[in-house]
Amino acid sequence: MSRTNPEIKTGGRQSASTLGLASPSQPAVDGDRFIAKLKDIASGTPLYAMNLFVFSVFVAGFGSEIQTLAKTGDVNLALAITEQLATMAFGTLQMVLFVVRRPPLRKARGIVPRAIALLSTNFGFAFVLLPRIHQPPRMLLISTCVALLGLTGSIFCAAKLGRAFSILPQARGFVSDGPYRFVRHPLYLAEQITTFGVCCQFLQPWAFLMALVSLFLQILRMDYEEQVLAEAFPEYRAYAARTARLIPGVY
Repeated sequence: MSRTNPEIKTGGRQSASTLGLASPSQPAVDGDRFIAKLKDIASGTPLYAMNLFVFSVFVAGFGSEIQTLAKTGDVNLALAITEQLATMAFGTLQMVLFVVRRPPLRKARGIVPRAIALLSTNFGFAFVLLPRIHQPPRMLLISTCVALLGLTGSIFCAAKLGRAFSILPQARGFVSDGPYRFVRHPLYLAEQITTFGVCCQFLQPWAFLMALVSLFLQILRMDYEEQVLAEAFPEYRAYAARTARLIPGVY
């Protein structure tokens, strides 16, 4: 006994979807996604340029620094070289995440949230406008260790964000485990630790004031980011209610 074939017929022909074939519009959709991905990667061009410039400065000085370290065994110099390597590792991770991250589900509207995010991300580079100060070896040791601690935390938190990583206020994923289990913005906390560590190496009180401005910009950035995440993920509000923003029990 023959059985009726359950395939859907359209004008005596089977539709492309029932045959498991891509519809005629599928190549166009894939093409649009590919173009959107290229635009998303290209949006990181300022980040790539800044990181590559910083890398080139570090690499240019590595030879003489390593030679000096071999002769003197200076602990502070060894930590400074380690800090530079950590900075390069964090910058490299950022560039990789820019390429592999997910497309945004939602973005903050308007130019102000984007400007705040870009300013808060790059404000630390303004320290180069100030002269470095001579620090006692112990103070230099402390400031370098603080900066290195922040860089290490930044690498860990960015890696935990993974494909949800973004600089602008965008919802690319919802991460609530690891350090994000305790605070909503551990990456920004780590970045500010780095900023305050580095600021100690420049002219005061101006460097410290610049670090405070950086913190203020980060707080504004958090406001915009949390609004976007709450709109994209309904469960984010409950998560925000049970976690601190930066420091458990404090803020």
